[in-house]
Amino acid sequence: MEDVDPEIKAMSEVAKALTGLSDEGARVRIIKWASEKFGVSGAAKNQELEASDSHEAEDSTGGKPSFKNFVDLFDQVNPESDVDKALTGGYWFQEINGKDSWTSYQVNDVLKDIGKGIGNVTRALEKAQKRDPALVRQITKSGKSKQARKTYKLTTSGISLIKKRVEAADNPPSG
Repeated sequence: MEDVDPEIKAMSEVAKALTGLSDEGARVRIIKWASEKFGVSGAAKNQELEASDSHEAEDSTGGKPSFKNFVDLFDQVNPESDVDKALTGGYWFQEINGKDSWTSYQVNDVLKDIGKGIGNVTRALEKAQKRDPALVRQITKSGKSKQARKTYKLTTSGISLIKKRVEAADNPPSG
C-alpha cells in the first residue's frame, strides 16, 4: 500500500468534515478560524470567504449598510489618520462581520491587504483609547512583552464615529 501524502490526507479530512455541514456560514467560519489558527497570511486568504461571511444587504432590523469587501467600507469612510484607519478596521470586524473582539494584527492585516497598512497599529489604537470619550478599549493581552497580542473592542463612541462617516458619504451635503 502506497504512503499517502500528508497534505492530501489533511485536505481529504477537511473536505470530509466540511461536507457534513449543510450551513455555508458554518463552513466559512470554520475555514476562517483555521486560517487564523494556523497563521495563513491575509494575502493567501480567499476574499470570497470574507464576502460570503459579511452582510448581504441592509439588515431589516438594524439597517446596517452592507459591504462585501473591506475595501468598500474603507473607501466609504475614507480615513486619513492612522487612528481612523485602525477604527475602520475594527468596525469591519465588529460591526460588519459580527465579531465580539478583534486583534491589532487582524486590523493591520486587512489594511495591508488593500495597501493601507499602518506602521504601528497598536500605537494608533492606544491613541484612540486615550481620547475622551474613548473610541476603543483593550480587553485582553496575551503575554507580558510590549509586543504581546492585544484584543480590542470598539466603544459605542467608536462605532458611532465610523457609522456617521459611512452615513455622511451616503448623504453628501447638497449645495
